[in-house]
Amino acid sequence: MSLYLEQIKQLVELQHVDDKIYAVKKELEEAPLQVETLRERFNEEEAKIMRINDKLQHMHEQQKRLDMDLEDETCPSEKKQIQTHASKQFKRVSSYVQRNGQYGTFYKKSRRRTHCPA
Repeated sequence: MSLYLEQIKQLVELQHVDDKIYAVKKELEEAPLQVETLRERFNEEEAKIMRINDKLQHMHEQQKRLDMDLEDETCPSEKKQIQTHASKQFKRVSSYVQRNGQYGTFYKKSRRRTHCPA
């Protein structure tokens, strides 16, 4: 009887080993599928990052354009003031040149404000 018990113990141990082998084989079969799934998710996330970076770059370019437009834009009252000043200055220089025939030291640089008065 002890011989049968010994064989049964060995068979039970063998069954445990077979179960572990089956589990490892199953894991090896599933691994490539998991790797493929992870690659797909990675590629999707990478594509999202690229789209976000493109949007971000577009927004930076748009911000630069708006900043340049803002810098270039002068409020209407200031434009009128600059045009009036330039016109008066031109008239003074023209009359000075007509009287004296030269520019001399009459011409002065105009001072231009960089912001619009509220």
